[in-house]
Amino acid sequence: MSESALQKIQAKPPVASKAQKAPSMRVIVVDDDPIFRSLAAAKFLHTAREIVEAEDGSVGWYRISTETFHLAVIDLDMPNMGGIDLIRCIRGHPRTAKLPVIVVTSRNPVEAMREVLESGATAFISKPVNWSMFSSHINTLFRLYEEAERGKQAEDALQIATGQYEAEIQQLRGEALALAQSVTVATRAALTNARQAGANDPLLRTLAALQEQAERAQARFGSGKGAGLAALHRLAASASEVK
Repeated sequence: MSESALQKIQAKPPVASKAQKAPSMRVIVVDDDPIFRSLAAAKFLHTAREIVEAEDGSVGWYRISTETFHLAVIDLDMPNMGGIDLIRCIRGHPRTAKLPVIVVTSRNPVEAMREVLESGATAFISKPVNWSMFSSHINTLFRLYEEAERGKQAEDALQIATGQYEAEIQQLRGEALALAQSVTVATRAALTNARQAGANDPLLRTLAALQEQAERAQARFGSGKGAGLAALHRLAASASEVK
């Protein structure tokens, strides 16, 4: 950016008009015509949270590259940096590549439209502006933005719910693993005591089977496999048969 452009930013902060209903969108109007900037900003008063004005492409790019906007209205013929170069900067930066851009220009639409659309503009409006058409473009873009925001909110809620579910599963798996470990220790001790007491073969075989099932459940829970719960159920069923 040129030194003169930076001086302009510091000397004259861009005008920001607050919306009465305060929706979530921020809009930047980049045009060297202060009258057009004021008229365009007025169209956003009830649909955008904040409208920022920039008097040329250089100042506009500085604001767009350092702040968050949801829509840019850009003129083509401006000092320091023209509209086409500004759009190319916007499309070439990962953070701003998807920013909707409405081009408003006094150039011949037949000559300008192809270059504008190839540069990556979202919509094209000729000056003098048909303000009904301008409002229509704005409403369409705002509606798309609101739908995208609702989709993002739903996706965020799903991710939160999924994270909570996975955390609960991990907690249950940990509790089940601790239980399987306790049963393994208990059946191992019971088998040792039974052997020392000279227990009969059927009881020893049952205790050995319980120990094997407990160790299998412990191994499955420890590896994170869902089959551990089924093994624990089988272990409980087998334990209930021991007299």
